Amino acid sequence: MELVILGGAEYLFYKALPLDVAFLRGTTADPEGNITMEREALTMEALAVATAVHNADGLVIVQVERVAENGSLSSREVKIRESWSTASSFRSPSTTGRPSARRTPRR
Repeated sequence: MELVILGGAEYLFYKALPLDVAFLRGTTADPEGNITMEREALTMEALAVATAVHNADGLVIVQVERVAENGSLSSREVKIRESWSTASSFRSPSTTGRPSARRTPRR
């Protein structure tokens, strides 16, 4: 932080932190790096974060529930485009916190 004077007024100048890595969560990814988020509770600023880290030559890592074929994702559902995501990792449905389709019978 430094004190700077602009137009005779004093201001505090905070230096920007480097953006090296972004860890995001998505629903579906294709091999080209397109990410959808249709089953995520909040998408909030995922695109803005991915864009900022990408523009700072950082690494964007997205954890996804499933992987789709090339060209199979609807362009309307894609929230992060191929040029912004650097890597995708698959997450097992058993670790997503979603209820299982199989129910245990009551006793």
